[in-house]
Amino acid sequence: MATLGDIGVSAVINILGAFAFLLAFALLRTQPINDRVYFLKWEGLKSKIDIERRVKYFKLVYLFDDDFTISWIPCGRKLTCSYPGIKSTYDPKMYLGHEVSVLEMDGQFDILDKLIYVESNLSNISTKFYGKITQQMLKHADFPGNNNSTGLFQTIIRLKIRDCFEQIVARRTAGPLQAKKA
Repeated sequence: MATLGDIGVSAVINILGAFAFLLAFALLRTQPINDRVYFLKWEGLKSKIDIERRVKYFKLVYLFDDDFTISWIPCGRKLTCSYPGIKSTYDPKMYLGHEVSVLEMDGQFDILDKLIYVESNLSNISTKFYGKITQQMLKHADFPGNNNSTGLFQTIIRLKIRDCFEQIVARRTAGPLQAKKA
């Protein structure tokens, strides 16, 4: 027979599953870009994450600094990528009366080992150690979309969901412990 604690854990897992579904299908939008003037020969995907700034248990992922609009093309000596490159943009905006943060990436990663350079310039990615995202991308290199921004954003969302779950569980387990001490 299920205890009240088991039901609570099951409810938290269901809520996190619904949150993952919302992120994957509503907030992570992919659009083909073949109509851009500066990417005339581009046949890739443009991936974008729009997240409201005041979500509980969720620290926003941003590029370099969270208060500025930044456009960055990191190709060169540190990151190898094919023409036209990888364009990354971070932009805090207003959307339907709410402050949101928009992180976009256009392009494809030719060598996944070099993704560590992009990872090092992203903040609040909820990794346990430096290089975790690159390690996950290399581990699942055969997954569809793993060599472009879609796979990168899916990996970031997985880590964010895990981080939210750990925060919720830690808060729930800390509550009864504090009550017993008092």
